Amino acid sequence: MTPTNIFAALAGVAALIAGIREIARQFTDRRRSHLKHDLDCLALMPEAVDFRQTWIIHIERSIDTLLTRETELRRDPNGIILALIFLGGAAAATIAILNGSSSLLWILVVILALFGLVGLAQDAVPRRRDARGRPI
Repeated sequence: MTPTNIFAALAGVAALIAGIREIARQFTDRRRSHLKHDLDCLALMPEAVDFRQTWIIHIERSIDTLLTRETELRRDPNGIILALIFLGGAAAATIAILNGSSSLLWILVVILALFGLVGLAQDAVPRRRDARGRPI
């Protein structure tokens, strides 16, 4: 395994992290823009409309959901980093196999990829967590 291959694998992992982070940021911004749009619609709505109270309840629930997601739900960064290390190891082992190393490394690739994907699925999802970061 050459340093060029290692650098390529690390660059791929860095690109994956940046992409996931950007998608998460856009999702949060989208929620806020929907809430702003709902507030603008409420401001334009006449006071005598029967639907106005239902719209206010909808906005209050949206605000509660947004605050809950931002204050109570969190990810486990240590688990995410460990999962990305596993996935990076699987990528490095795959590159080593493609460069002519032993084909028995496929067993290692499968194990590392499995641990990486399961860990990422478990720790990247925002959940309520205790002080040690375990899901409640």
